[in-house]
Amino acid sequence: MERKTLIWLLCTAALRLGMLGTARITSVDGFMVAVLLEFFVVCPLWSLATGIFAGWDGRLRWWLAAANSLLFLLSSWIFLEMGQLDFLYFTLVYLAIGLLSTWITAMARRKYAKR
Repeated sequence: MERKTLIWLLCTAALRLGMLGTARITSVDGFMVAVLLEFFVVCPLWSLATGIFAGWDGRLRWWLAAANSLLFLLSSWIFLEMGQLDFLYFTLVYLAIGLLSTWITAMARRKYAKR
């Protein structure tokens, strides 16, 4: 595994586990704000960024989008509620965002590399 990919994976794990973990030690209102911010802003944008990063070398990094989604599911089950099936829907949406942006980036790189 190359160094950039390992660093990206570690940043993903730190973001996923760290954001909900630190939200647990705040007040109730702060916790809700942090959870809503992560679910509707941070996670979709990070999934998009992960997909774009993975698309630069799609054959070797395609799994980063899946790892991103699985780390989200793991962190939400650890810090919010274990086994809650609603988090699977968010996981599937983040996986779709990541894989779609990976594919679009790979296609764009292939198209512009031929020129």
